[in-house]
Amino acid sequence: MKFLKRLKRLKRLFEIYKPFKKVVAILFIFLLIAQLLSLLHPYLYGKIIDAIFAREEFRSILKIIVITLIFNFASTIVGHSRGLYELNYFDVDISRFVSMITMEKMMKFSIGQHRNENSGIKQSVMNKGKNALKSLTSTIMYNIVPTVLQIT
Repeated sequence: MKFLKRLKRLKRLFEIYKPFKKVVAILFIFLLIAQLLSLLHPYLYGKIIDAIFAREEFRSILKIIVITLIFNFASTIVGHSRGLYELNYFDVDISRFVSMITMEKMMKFSIGQHRNENSGIKQSVMNKGKNALKSLTSTIMYNIVPTVLQIT
């Protein structure tokens, strides 16, 4: 029963953020690339250590070090690009979008409903809802999705 409620909430969340489908897909691709690059770091460091203990030529060790530096640089570029893209197309737009949704909900109330209820309570409920949506989105984008990708 609880699972069905959570599934309905998740479905509702996807409906709310439907206009950001493309942005989220691009951010997911950035996350996937970043996670793949982060998996290469320990492998390449292990290769360097193995080459040193195997007393391989300095050239082969240097080649692995250069490859590691290139992947580190690529990882930095991907992370920076993801941050810029997210800042330009996701963070600001999500805040505006959530504010727009809450204002639309408020405008659907009749004058009598506004007069009969305390506006401070409404404001409090709206702020809690907006903050909950923002925090849920950030939790999914920054914690859950990277962890799932890393485990996978």
